Parts: sequence; C-alpha cells; structure tokens
Amino acid sequence: MRIAFVTLYGLGGHGGATKVLCDLANGLSIRSHIIRVFHFESNKPNIPYYISPDVKCINCCQTIFDKVCGNQLLAKLRGIIAFGRNNRRVARNAFEAKYKGMAISRELQNFKPDVVISFSQLSTYMLLSKIKVNVPVVTMLHNKPESYFDRPEFSLFKESLEYSAAIQVLMPEYVGVVNKYLNARQIIYIPNMAPQYEECAELRSTCIINVARVMSIKRQHLLIEAFALISDKHPDWFVEIWGSANKKYEVKLKELIAKYNLQKRVYLKGVSNQIKEKLYRSSIFILPSLREGFPLALCEAMSMGVPVVGCKSCSSVNSLIKDGENGFLCDDSAVSIAEALDKLISDYSLRKKLGQEAKSDMRQFSSESVLDKWEELLNSVVQ
Repeated sequence: MRIAFVTLYGLGGHGGATKVLCDLANGLSIRSHIIRVFHFESNKPNIPYYISPDVKCINCCQTIFDKVCGNQLLAKLRGIIAFGRNNRRVARNAFEAKYKGMAISRELQNFKPDVVISFSQLSTYMLLSKIKVNVPVVTMLHNKPESYFDRPEFSLFKESLEYSAAIQVLMPEYVGVVNKYLNARQIIYIPNMAPQYEECAELRSTCIINVARVMSIKRQHLLIEAFALISDKHPDWFVEIWGSANKKYEVKLKELIAKYNLQKRVYLKGVSNQIKEKLYRSSIFILPSLREGFPLALCEAMSMGVPVVGCKSCSSVNSLIKDGENGFLCDDSAVSIAEALDKLISDYSLRKKLGQEAKSDMRQFSSESVLDKWEELLNSVVQ
C-alpha cells in the first residue's frame, strides 16, 4: 500500500506528534508499505527521532513564496483584514491551507498514494476542501478532542472532518466525545505505541523526574510547590525537569525555585535525546498536566517500571494511571501531590510494586498491537 503522511508543519520539534509520526511511518514501512512523509518546513529540519532510510521525507516548502507561507507571515497579514479575533484565526487558517495546498498537491500527484494520513484538522481541511484529493483521508487527533473542537476554526474544518474516511482517537472515551461534535463516517480508537523496555529501573535513586514541554499546561509549578512541602523531610531527594521550555513559564519556574531555596534540589535540564537513560536512573515520574491526549513520556516511564503520579482531572492520564495500582492520581493541588510523593519516597517496596504493575500495563501498547490496528483500519478504508 502507498501511504502518504501529511503535516503542514515541520519535523524538527521534540514534541510527541513528531515522535508518533516517525514511529508509525517506520513501523508501516517495516511491514512493506511504501511510505512518504510530506511536510512543510522553511528551514532544513534536524529530525530528533530515528526515521528509517526507507521512509522518504519530502519538504514541500521549496520556493521563496512557499517559505513565506511556511513562516505564516502572509497568513497573518491576511488575517488582519478580518474583524474580530475569532474571524482572524479562521482567515489565517483558510489562507495557510490554500497556499500550502498548492505546494503539497504537486508532490501528492507525483506519489499517487492509496490513502493519506492527516496529522491535523488543518491538513484535512486542505486535503479535502482545498486540493480535493480523490483517495481516502484518515485524520489523526493527537489530543483531547475538545481542545480542537472548542476553537473558532472548528467551523472551518467541520465539513472536511466529517468527510474523512475515518477519525483516529487516542483513548476509548474520546470516541463518544467526537460523536457529540461530528457526524463522522467512523471514529476509531488506536493508541500510540509505548516502548517495551527489557530494562527495569532499580528505583533506588533519589531522583524524581518530569519529562514534558515546560509550559503552563504541563503545570510543572505544581511539582515544585509540592516538592517544597516535603523537601526538608527528604533532604537527599531532588527533581529533574526535562523538556524544551516556554521562556516566560521557565522564568516563572526559576522564580519559584528561588522562592523555596531549591536551586540545588530542582533542576531545569532542557532537551535530551537520552530520555530512556534518564528514566532508568529515576525512581518516581510525575506528570501534573492540566490536559493530555496520550502522554508518551508517561508511558515510557511506566514501560521502564517507574511508578507514576498524575492528576485525576487530566484526560488520558486518569485512564492510564490506576490509582494505588500502578501509580497515584492526585487532586489539582500541591498538598495532594506532596502526599503521593511522600508515600513513594518513604516506601521502596511500594515503588517496586507499583512500577512492576505499570510495566505490565504497557504491554497492550506494543508496536505490534498498534500496527495491527492501523493496518486493519487502512485496509478497510482503501477497499
């Protein structure tokens, strides 16, 4: 099968969507499918994840005009003429889809795919409303569905999404959510892949780890505030926060670290391509996010046998973490998170028990299982 992956953005970011794209493209390529990844990047990408030599990545941003559009400058200028913030957002998206579509259309015609996997609502709108591809389009939703459908540009995308051959969601509970917003042809639950590590963290270190983009929605400030409450009780323990940072939020976190005098206990470590090694030498993983779609870093930690802590209110986290069985679910407060951390810090046998259960729970997300589901879906829409 000839499968086209289409994203209107680049492949150079460390975000979860890029990793999902690389893992899925590699996996389907190994199963003898012909894979092309069409992306749009004004600078030469430095892809942070492994991608097979058999997967050809085609940058559709080739001309000077494409590069201007790729930087969204013209889209922003076009949006200025629309009145109202929501109307400007809709206008920018429509403009971006139109001109990026012109570039991607040429490449898709050359490749002649049997099916297209779209990585965003915007790319689906471009494919089905602007360039009108005549092959099935499967739309992936990488986050909690409401985070897409509650945006003003959803009015622009709705018809195209409903015309998708299928919409893929990351958690079973998201199927019903999408049904409330769309009269979709079919909505399919297929999770992301979780690595199946042979190794298992020993859990005897004094390291608490967080791996996520450093931004307000990930709420690393709650971790710092919680750790401050128990830091005197556990003087040997420390926190590592790994991930690319929003500068304003990073400043806020540094101020918070200084406020609690934790400069030698809480570290903002930045980006790493060796997260597996970081997880192996940690003893507790915490993800206090407000919202998640399917948190890959959480699953990686669980696959490494690390007990995890998250929030009850957080989508997907509250399904992946079974409170008291493979980790702890907390209220959205520093006090509640501190209590969970204190329990895990104080009891090695508890860490070991929860970590082993977490590792076992990740087997359902093996690459073989997930790829089987993808092949079943793709075969059904191509026939």
